[in-house]
Amino acid sequence: MTLSFHNPVARIPTWEIHGRQRWLLDAPTGWGKSVWLKQLALLRDAESTTLSWRGKTVTPDNARSFRQSWRYLAQTPLRTSQTIAAHLDRHYRFRGLTPEEAVRRTEEIRATLAGFGLKPGDFARLTLADLSGGELQAFSLVSAVLDAPEGLLLDEPTAAMDAVLAQKVESWLLEKFTGSCIWVTHDEAQRARLEGHGLARLPLPA
Repeated sequence: MTLSFHNPVARIPTWEIHGRQRWLLDAPTGWGKSVWLKQLALLRDAESTTLSWRGKTVTPDNARSFRQSWRYLAQTPLRTSQTIAAHLDRHYRFRGLTPEEAVRRTEEIRATLAGFGLKPGDFARLTLADLSGGELQAFSLVSAVLDAPEGLLLDEPTAAMDAVLAQKVESWLLEKFTGSCIWVTHDEAQRARLEGHGLARLPLPA
């Protein structure tokens, strides 16, 4: 068992993920999809959550490794005045990358974004707030996927992108990322494509 979640106040109170599984969370507006993903990531209602990962109980106090391995991506990533370079440098130090690895990772991020047709420019000058909503989502997704996490909790990760960019990023993610994921989307065309790629609809309680 990879991950076991229980929270009696959650819309899905009990959930388990075994190995590599990919799910599509499709529920009506107002159902609480974002809330449930945050509960699963121990970012909300942690006091009523029992979470087991790799056979150990995870709490907010010891959740660092879990959150590195199970990445929650909000629909609206945090926009700050921090430069992209400074943001990446802080993340690389947190992940323990060497300077050489950090340089390679930055160039891989830059090249991947360019492959989508995005050219955000000088990372040392531009801030996260300078990026458009779609650019910021693409940057956040690429940065997370290249960390090779065990799982991704995706809360409408392409909602701010135009249709062409969303499909490019979506195809890249599904090909590049080999772990588990739960993907929330309200886009009917994207929902159909994801199901075509083998994502199963997450069963909802009656």
